[in-house]
Amino acid sequence: MSLVKVKPMQTSVEEADRAKEELEIPPIALQDTSPNIYNGDEQQIEALQAIFGPILKFMKLGGIYFGDTSFKRLGQPSTTGSKKKISIARIYCIVVVGSFWFSLAMSFVSLYVEGFSVLQNVYSLIGFCMWHFVTAVVATTCLFVLPVNVGKKSRFEKFVQNLIERRVDLATLKLHTRKGLILAIFILVVSTLILLVALQWMPDLTLASYKPWNDWYGFRVFWLASMIFSCVVWLLPTLLFCLTCLVLERQFDLFCKRVSLVDSHQTLDITALKKEHQKLCETVSLADKVFSPVLLEVISITIPLLCFNFYTAINPPMTSEGGLMSFSIIGAVYWLLGSAGILSLITIFGSRVNEKVRKLRSNVKI
Repeated sequence: MSLVKVKPMQTSVEEADRAKEELEIPPIALQDTSPNIYNGDEQQIEALQAIFGPILKFMKLGGIYFGDTSFKRLGQPSTTGSKKKISIARIYCIVVVGSFWFSLAMSFVSLYVEGFSVLQNVYSLIGFCMWHFVTAVVATTCLFVLPVNVGKKSRFEKFVQNLIERRVDLATLKLHTRKGLILAIFILVVSTLILLVALQWMPDLTLASYKPWNDWYGFRVFWLASMIFSCVVWLLPTLLFCLTCLVLERQFDLFCKRVSLVDSHQTLDITALKKEHQKLCETVSLADKVFSPVLLEVISITIPLLCFNFYTAINPPMTSEGGLMSFSIIGAVYWLLGSAGILSLITIFGSRVNEKVRKLRSNVKI
């Protein structure tokens, strides 16, 4: 009886081992035959999300961005976005940008109705026209070139995917994002307080105080909200450009470091060096496609606005009684400093990238 009992136990053990082996083989085969090409990019996606994600979230709140802010979709071979959520964000952005264009129309109407008939108002109204024009144009451009969304890839999405493929260490740049956001939020709060003060005690600094918009208080509230949102357009795209310049600088620094290490060991591989240089050029080209329209709009309009505000600050308009319009001087100085600050940031960070390119061309002859 004991022999009869032992045989089934051995058979059951053997069958269990076979079943275990059969269950263990398929997962190994699946992992080898269908690898996920994005597995090695998770850290790079997290680093880029830490750099660009917070800015894109604030831009989304400001109505000039409606795409993904986490970049998680870029780390998946196939994605399914929430169409309802994207549609709501898109509609919100259209409403905000539409308010910028309506504010521009308000400034042109006031310039036609009151600006040329009352000469002391023409300076302020021309300044309003230029300000609302650059705000509306830049906000509209951001909606076309920035969103990371399901469907057709935007220019910014192509740039981010290129950075993911490059796998450059960008973890240390997160601190610059925090500093930039803190500064931008501080300027936004100060600008909001100035607008609130202007709405109550400086009527010539508010567009809604001019004809034909001064008859209804609702226009004053609308213009105030539009100006607060325009400060987001004024600050965040510039901050995004500055951080992109820092990312490009890191790309150039690491490339030059690799070249110096290879050259020190006297094993220079020209073919590999050319490929790396081509990838770097592609990254710069993609960044140029993202920001060249925005920079063209900002610089081409901000420089005339800067000159106009400088002229207004040193030659303030006179009232009908012959006195100075001190409120217009305050507005001109504020816009003058703001425009100069934006242009200075763009010039400084852009020149730093240009300097990296110049040094690379002089040190490496490919």
